[in-house]
Amino acid sequence: MKRYLAITLIGIMIVIQSLASFGDIDEPEATLSDTLEKLIQVEMIQYGAPGVLVGISQNGKTVYSTAMGYSDVSSKEAMNAHNTVVQTGSISKTFTSYALLRAMQQAGLKESDKIERYLPVYIKQAKEELSEMTFGNVLAHTTGITSVKEDTAISQKPSLNPNAIKVINPFSDEALRFYDEYDFKPVIEAGNYSMYSNVNSVIAGMLIEGITHESYESYLSNLLIQSFGMRTSAGILLDHAVEGGHLISGYNIFGGVQTKTRGYQARLLPSDDFMTTLSDMNRFLDFLSDGSQSEIHEALLTRQVQNDALSYGRSNGFGITSIMGYEVYLQDGGIPGINARLLVIPEKHFAMFLAYNADSTAFRESLTKKIIGQMFGEAESKVTANYDEADLNRFIGAYTPMNASDETVEKLTQIIHQVRIVAKDDGLYIGKLKYEPYAQNSFYNEAENKFAVFKVDDLGRLKYLIVDNTLYKRTPFYQSLILEIALLIMTALFNLFSLMVMFTKWQDMRVNRIHDTPRAVILVSTLVASTLIGLILYAAINYNSWDVIFGSMAVNNWIKVFSILGIVLIIPNWMMIQRGNEDFRWTGSMVFVFRVQEILNILLLIWLWRYNLWTF
Repeated sequence: MKRYLAITLIGIMIVIQSLASFGDIDEPEATLSDTLEKLIQVEMIQYGAPGVLVGISQNGKTVYSTAMGYSDVSSKEAMNAHNTVVQTGSISKTFTSYALLRAMQQAGLKESDKIERYLPVYIKQAKEELSEMTFGNVLAHTTGITSVKEDTAISQKPSLNPNAIKVINPFSDEALRFYDEYDFKPVIEAGNYSMYSNVNSVIAGMLIEGITHESYESYLSNLLIQSFGMRTSAGILLDHAVEGGHLISGYNIFGGVQTKTRGYQARLLPSDDFMTTLSDMNRFLDFLSDGSQSEIHEALLTRQVQNDALSYGRSNGFGITSIMGYEVYLQDGGIPGINARLLVIPEKHFAMFLAYNADSTAFRESLTKKIIGQMFGEAESKVTANYDEADLNRFIGAYTPMNASDETVEKLTQIIHQVRIVAKDDGLYIGKLKYEPYAQNSFYNEAENKFAVFKVDDLGRLKYLIVDNTLYKRTPFYQSLILEIALLIMTALFNLFSLMVMFTKWQDMRVNRIHDTPRAVILVSTLVASTLIGLILYAAINYNSWDVIFGSMAVNNWIKVFSILGIVLIIPNWMMIQRGNEDFRWTGSMVFVFRVQEILNILLLIWLWRYNLWTF
């Protein structure tokens, strides 16, 4: 009897111990999930985001997925992993890269093959700039072709109703229009440097159609179903109805006030605005995190190019950077009021997707670091700075980003995003950030974990500045921001002086005491130039890349109108100044002010023409 009792007690103890052990195994998962839930809620409140979607996969399995808050504040439509459709913007590029790699694999093509013969039939003749480009150039963004943004989207919310009138043409139609209008001229030599550009993804979309003889939409749709089971995303590409689906609404957040943004539809789908759900993206995350050594998986998650020995570079589907000390494969995207991020850490077999309906990109950065820190902690920095002595003065000056197109008003970013480099006793300052010498022609900012590398030619002359994989060129003096601001200020001052002269000397400005024409023409010319300066100031204050994309900067139309008026008035105005100079009542100082004003107004018109604010 005692023996049976002892056996029974031992059995009970084993069961209790097993249950306790099982609880110990499950507890960390539950704790991590709860911790991430609270962490995301805190970040949402801090940045005022109405809603957020987060999916995390590791080792090929979804380990965390959440849909919090509202996709639409006014209707109180809740975020939902299956039914909330989110516009991911440039995350399209990663899917386009995957589709091109698969099409190449099926056709037996290599990255070293040239693209010219594989462009689609609707392209009558390949442009000279594309004749020597390879598939590898397109995939790794080493074509040297700049990005282009103007008029690549329309201000309209996409409809999930298949019976709605389709406003955006099929990609092949939009691609042909774009191909005919855009020059495709590289600004740097192809193959040597990676320069992120929408145009590369547009070309990739064309190549998919040329290789497969299918539409981009049809090929990618079938691929999404066959490879990942992403049926909702696939259906959206073909304008199928999303059962129970609702489109996420974007919001501008200012002072705690949430203002709904306007709708957005991209014209060039391979580079912009892939539409999906969290449940679909979780399936793609499983693929990215499974550690597979398949050819396409390796191409997406292996560095293919880097701009120098220190920068992180690009793969065939992602930019590569460092976050929390880890090498991260990253593709960000967004539309007005919505931001998204697709992120992979290959060494951890970790993949994450997040999307939220607020305009703050700081939320994206903060949430990413918090989640990675919570899951893995911060990795030990692999950077060991070597503080070599360097002649810093040879690097000082202004530098202009090279990825802005010369063909559109996007060229304004060459002014807006200029950086100025100053050498001080404690290091090199690029903008407000201090970089300390790291190696030959290389500098490092520890706070932002960024490298700045100056590339030189064989003669030691500076060619490019690379900061965190962004390429800059040295800005000629006549294009520097300081000089251009000085031009605008001087033009404004002399137009003011002219108005003051006319205000005080108006009666004396009648030529031969009877002719009103000279003073009237000069007054009109001055008012036109003054209006132009006011419009430029308004455009500078309100410049927004989304307005460029929409082609909806209405102020540009007024700038064009007044620029044409200014051109028409150049010769008459100069003739009237000459006529007035012959009248004894016109003093030398009056004529000097009007002549300098005229010269400055002409320079202002040239400046406007240079930055595509007016064209014939």
